[in-house]
Amino acid sequence: SFNDAKALKIKITAKYLIEQLQIKSGNKKVEEVKENTFLQDYTSFYENWYNKKIIGLSRYNHYKVCGGMLERFLKIKKLSNITSNEFTADVLLDFQDFLFKEHTYLDKYPDIYNDLSTKQLPKERSQNTVASKLTGLKTFFSEMEEKDLIPVNPFRKIAKREREIMLKESY
Repeated sequence: SFNDAKALKIKITAKYLIEQLQIKSGNKKVEEVKENTFLQDYTSFYENWYNKKIIGLSRYNHYKVCGGMLERFLKIKKLSNITSNEFTADVLLDFQDFLFKEHTYLDKYPDIYNDLSTKQLPKERSQNTVASKLTGLKTFFSEMEEKDLIPVNPFRKIAKREREIMLKESY
């Protein structure tokens, strides 16, 4: 059951649930469900928040811009098909590093950056900008964890002091 899997810390994925349904139903054919990618989950969450008026237009645009950054990061790191469950603390720290250094990737990955307008091209980012993007991502993962869609928020796998530093904004 779901509770048994959770207690045993088994990753509860669409595939796992289908296998369990097949066992419970006497191996009758259960149609395969494709698990969403992380980016699909992320996009659907902020679109849903905006449609339900949980966030306003400026916050929606903030999430959308961060979505573009995440999409470029995942393409460059060859992680485009990663699921939300697979987005670990290590991937998160790698994304943070990417946010600071993305402006250095322009010449290395012209196929990714050629479609962006001059205004959209990444420039050197400050700690405040990076912290702001990571805070939005933390909100997404907190929501996923709260709804039991992921077993643990990857931010919680980072030491508290390091997490405070990465999310700190100063004005």
